[in-house]
Amino acid sequence: MQDEEIRTPRGKELKFAVGYAAFTIFGVAMVVGGGIVTKVMGVIAILFFGGGGAVVLTRMLRDGGAALTLTPKGIGVAHGGLVPWQDIEAVGVGVVPGGPRGVRAVGLRIRDPRRYAASLSPGRVRAMRVGNLAGVPFGGSLPGGTPVDELAKTMEFSRRKCGWNLTVPQSMLPGSAEDVVRRIDDYARRLQG
Repeated sequence: MQDEEIRTPRGKELKFAVGYAAFTIFGVAMVVGGGIVTKVMGVIAILFFGGGGAVVLTRMLRDGGAALTLTPKGIGVAHGGLVPWQDIEAVGVGVVPGGPRGVRAVGLRIRDPRRYAASLSPGRVRAMRVGNLAGVPFGGSLPGGTPVDELAKTMEFSRRKCGWNLTVPQSMLPGSAEDVVRRIDDYARRLQG
């Protein structure tokens, strides 16, 4: 059976790039024209949107825009790695806390987050840990233990907050989260045969 990519549309990638650039420029303006608190917030904006945006966009371009890749072995997650089918408890639509109504997303519930975290390359673990630090002010895990332990704790926190260990926001998908979940379910059924 062939792999099936669920790709982020190029138009959405361009919107992400413009958004990251705008917030980075806003951060520079805060550093140049503000008091000490504003300058600190500006530096944070530059690091988060400039640095983080560069990492995300580089990864999008490197991965060819695939948000998810369905393979006979499992589901490849652009910001993570491959989750074997036997390690997936459920796939569904969730709402990740954030904004007035939250962020709709495709969610993966994983049987053993630590085993999944241990299967990732050191570079992937490092990249996911940097992204996870954004959740600390909202009750996420503070760094502690090995990088794999930190990542597993963060995925467990995510599951408590929104029901899913890994999520891919609808904004990175070619259609609705429901449509993507149907595609995943259909692929899994075809695999079983």
